[in-house]
Amino acid sequence: MPEMNLQNMDLVTLSKQDLAHHVLMELNNQYQAGRLYQNQMGFGQTWPEYENMKVGKQWPDSTPKTRHLPRPVFNIIELIVHHKTASVLNENIKMLFSVPVGDEGPLAYEAADSCTDFSRALWDQINQADLNKQVMDMAATTGTGIWHYYWDADYFKPGHHKYAGRLVGESIDPVNCFFGNPQIRNVQEQPWVLIASRERVEQVKKRARQNGLTDYLVAAEPNPNSSYYEAARLEGGEDYVTLLTRYWRDETGKVLFAQSTSGQMITPPTDTGLTLYPLEVMNWKIRKRSIYGVSEVEGLVPNQRSINFLMAMLLLSVQDTAWPKVLVKPGALNQVLTNMPGEIVVDNSPLGDGIRYMSPAPISGQALSLVEKVYELTRNVVGASEIITGENFTSQMSGAAIIAMQKAASIPVEQIKKRFLRSLVNIGHIWEEFFKAKYGLALPLAGEKQKSRLVRGTNYAGIPLDLKVEVGASADYSEALMMANLENFLSQGHITFEEALEFMPDNVVPFKHDLLAKVQERNLAKSMMAQEMAASQQSTQGILE
Repeated sequence: MPEMNLQNMDLVTLSKQDLAHHVLMELNNQYQAGRLYQNQMGFGQTWPEYENMKVGKQWPDSTPKTRHLPRPVFNIIELIVHHKTASVLNENIKMLFSVPVGDEGPLAYEAADSCTDFSRALWDQINQADLNKQVMDMAATTGTGIWHYYWDADYFKPGHHKYAGRLVGESIDPVNCFFGNPQIRNVQEQPWVLIASRERVEQVKKRARQNGLTDYLVAAEPNPNSSYYEAARLEGGEDYVTLLTRYWRDETGKVLFAQSTSGQMITPPTDTGLTLYPLEVMNWKIRKRSIYGVSEVEGLVPNQRSINFLMAMLLLSVQDTAWPKVLVKPGALNQVLTNMPGEIVVDNSPLGDGIRYMSPAPISGQALSLVEKVYELTRNVVGASEIITGENFTSQMSGAAIIAMQKAASIPVEQIKKRFLRSLVNIGHIWEEFFKAKYGLALPLAGEKQKSRLVRGTNYAGIPLDLKVEVGASADYSEALMMANLENFLSQGHITFEEALEFMPDNVVPFKHDLLAKVQERNLAKSMMAQEMAASQQSTQGILE
């Protein structure tokens, strides 16, 4: 049978058997081509190195010649990655759907409100905040962060409002994600996307049975990326198999997917009901003509090794000279030195100078000062100085000063943050498609005022919506900023102490509600006392008159 272009195929054009056959033929070839591209780009060697450096595995294995060398680790890479990812994620995110101009209508406005409420509920259900942390940590380490969303048909929600199925999100390691054209940065423009995952053999067999496939034989396979992580070498390779999941579009624009393992089809080509790939790819830094980005760790590895080596030399110097060596002339010492306190050593040399300590070379102070300089310059260059981490902030600083310092210090991560927010917009549109295609059962949703209502996402299919991501301040130091502003308003007499206490953050004044009740009770007592005194004075004045 001649080769066919799967990009121009539809489920109607070919029989399901022919389509499945061609998909199966190309799945393994595309997987091998994707791995070859990553290895040619050097990712197979650099990504494991970056991961090891970040987690603190920064020294090679010892050899007989280096077994006495100290191996200190002063992990500035983890510090910088943690602070920069926290700076990017340090925002309150809210997805707001709206009706495009010209498409106004009651159902359109209802769809916008329902999608907004759905995104708010889904954010907590799939723990999107934690998922963002995983993806951003991966992006900072390898240069590429990938979100993947899929439909869990096995889920069932019991209770009064029952419904089956749900949307699930996960973080994909870029070493396990391959693209039809890796020179195109936009994932939605890819001809196909392939994901490799490690699954238990029994789970794969169960999935095949659910899809009505009985003619299969799944055997365990070794992990092709077993050298990438420590955990991968300990996963129990005899129970796992590599499952390949492939997404592609047909000629009508519909997104299809299929799964295979061990050269066998597990999930035949299936219509997802979507027009967007359920993946979003973000680059930490842009790599020219590649969908894979540049890592934050890449430029830190030489500096980290220099700091570790200099500190190792300092420790080795102390290690070799702290216990002084004894220089003995032949025949001067007739006993074994034990270095016990109070030990008497007899010098048998004729002139009495046959035993003495060797004078060690002094430790150069330049090494320690060089370590401090390299550390300081590294933090300043990559934008992880003390200002952005809050180490220079004090309670006496004004809110304007804190804002000005944070704005100046956050400039190095502004472009990264913009790419992150752009990715969230793309993720919101993926959620929108799932909502309109999969949520056909009544789903209880609550708006901002916590008024619950039942919504069917499929009712809004075909209604176009716009989306913007609203960002609100939630910095680690926003409490300090808020407290500084409240104290400023209070000192200038713009607000009362009771009003200031009401708006103080709960984590700053954890007992504020009890304190606020006490203050209100005291103010009420003072008010009643003042009223009684005024009434008494009026009564006395009436008697005198």
